[in-house]
Amino acid sequence: MLDTFSPFPGKASLEAAATAALKLLQTSLRLSDSFISAGRTAGASTVLTSLSQLLLGLNPRTGRPDHMLNMAKYVLYGYWLPQARLAAVHIIRAVAACPAHQSAILATLTATPAIANMVLKAFTDALDAEEEEEVDVPGAATENSSATRLAILDLLQTGLNMAAPSLSHFLLGFDLKKGVSRSQLQSPHVVGVRTPLHTILCLLSPSEPGVPTPTLATNPQLVTASYRLVFTLISHPLTSDPTLRYLRSSSSFLLSQLATITYLLSSTSVQSQRSAAWLLRSVAVEIRVLAAARQSSQLAKILGLLLDASESQEDTDLTTTNTSLYPDHTFSQLSRTMAQSQTRQLDTPVSNHRLAAVLNTIDFEMESLSAPTWELFDDSQVAAVLEQCQVTNMDSASQELLIAVPRLHKILAVELSTI
Repeated sequence: MLDTFSPFPGKASLEAAATAALKLLQTSLRLSDSFISAGRTAGASTVLTSLSQLLLGLNPRTGRPDHMLNMAKYVLYGYWLPQARLAAVHIIRAVAACPAHQSAILATLTATPAIANMVLKAFTDALDAEEEEEVDVPGAATENSSATRLAILDLLQTGLNMAAPSLSHFLLGFDLKKGVSRSQLQSPHVVGVRTPLHTILCLLSPSEPGVPTPTLATNPQLVTASYRLVFTLISHPLTSDPTLRYLRSSSSFLLSQLATITYLLSSTSVQSQRSAAWLLRSVAVEIRVLAAARQSSQLAKILGLLLDASESQEDTDLTTTNTSLYPDHTFSQLSRTMAQSQTRQLDTPVSNHRLAAVLNTIDFEMESLSAPTWELFDDSQVAAVLEQCQVTNMDSASQELLIAVPRLHKILAVELSTI
């Protein structure tokens, strides 16, 4: 009935019931594995099936495995049901987190071209920051939109690390029939449909040359997650070539983003620093690919931007119709790029170059830490407790281990209560 997008008696009650049901499913998915483990530990004779597998099974009302399609429809309804959309995205993310579920999900969400376009529209609209923050619908809270976009980016990030094809590859516009690595990504005006990838690139577009996207001030976590997703697309063997070809041909994305690196590094915000780190990793991959392919013209542009002064006015013209910063003939252009850049910026201190600005933000000195003295615990006990509280930092490329402070505090509180 909600597909009619028209009022009918009892619509508000139906929407409230649907939202509550979706939240219940979300909570059940989160507790499903723990419940099944507890049942097996207790020796229950009943055969327990995970909720994610049930959601991929047949719908008794329709006789088709369309539960995930119904979830996608609630993502589309999120314009006026933001809480329902958030719960639906979490449900899809939980089910899609398993690599074995990808084929069943894709079979349902790409059954027909109309269904596939509806799913793409649903996730694209949910990621479109400008639309979501400007609508004035009662009950459409900003935090729901922000949480939804972050959940979608996490879904995409997780799927890119799976074997192709996955739900992430479909949502980002890759051709599942020809193969992900053979895909030809194009602008929405050419393909006739806008994908989450187009929305992410639009979200990261600078408001003006040399100035980062305005979203960095309103939702820095979203910007960091977007930069991380772009890096994954650029660095993954399957998606690297199609993504880099599209970024070079359509929008000069990395050039325009690299022009904002000084601004990102000058900010004291942790998210700005993380965004700059993911951007620099993407640029590093691009430089390596261009050097290996001997594409001297594109390589000269990036190296010239890195070696030019960060305040140079010439950088503001990168997104216009300039074809090349320097003449290009052979691969020896690399050496000529450095010489010409230094000549052009002869009156500018080397410390103002963007590459130098990057190095200036790195602290090469490591402070020596003295071991703390414990009055109530010994070192072996502390080491064992800290190991229990270790978590992986998923926001970092190195994924270093961190300490979950709330978990550590809980353990220490229990220990101190027994003393």
